[in-house]
Amino acid sequence: MASISRTTLGVTIRTGRIARGWTQRQLADRACVPQSVVCAVEAGEGGQIATLERMCVALGGELRLEAHLPYAGDGSRQIDLGHARCVGAARRLLEASGCTCVTEQEVMDGPWRGRIDLLGFDATARRLVVVEVKTELRDAGGLERQVDRYARLCLDVARRRGWRVGEVAVAVLVLATAETDAFLVANREVMAGAFPIRGRAAIGCIFDREPIRGRLLLMLDPCRRGRRVVGRARVDGRRTPAPYRDYRAFVAAIGGKWHAPAARSPPPDTVVAA
Repeated sequence: MASISRTTLGVTIRTGRIARGWTQRQLADRACVPQSVVCAVEAGEGGQIATLERMCVALGGELRLEAHLPYAGDGSRQIDLGHARCVGAARRLLEASGCTCVTEQEVMDGPWRGRIDLLGFDATARRLVVVEVKTELRDAGGLERQVDRYARLCLDVARRRGWRVGEVAVAVLVLATAETDAFLVANREVMAGAFPIRGRAAIGCIFDREPIRGRLLLMLDPCRRGRRVVGRARVDGRRTPAPYRDYRAFVAAIGGKWHAPAARSPPPDTVVAA
């Protein structure tokens, strides 16, 4: 695992904080550190290891040699602000429904390794929800295989955290774009078979804590709040246009800078899940 500079760590902490909609004061309160320390860390002035660890844990991550928060997959590990915003919105959604949440949980299966975007545990129902956040859809079959693997490997994470899991549910939340709507229409039959719980039924599973009998899929707009964060795709009955043309338009809408993903090959004998 590569080391991380003070400046990069500060940007990572700041991005995680903003993705959750927290002020520096709110992060300071959750991490039990002075607000001045949060300000200094985000400015790249470093901090004590114990302090940095508390801040990362408060954000749902962990501190080893680097902070485990959403990153883009290019060689420079540039932080993907758009994906981070989506994960933050999904986290707030699950926490509001009573779940304890952790993000960016690394899992391994032989030479394969990946990171689960978000895990939510409902202690009352003993339900573990595996959430995969997608800002774009490219491969229906690949997505199905990915979440199936996550659903199996997530139990290792649960055991490490002492969660007594009775059932595992899978939720795919896709950024609400016209491009995604077009993909779902073009792959209607495949996606309906892979993710049968859609539309109003899927919304009921999240907000009304109804049993989840299969994988669910909903559209996600992280710029909204409350129940309006998630909604139906056009193919599932939504009548209004998607709020964004594509992922690039969404990044522009939240004031970020879009970078084309750099093509790169994974190391030998290693497969990295996006």
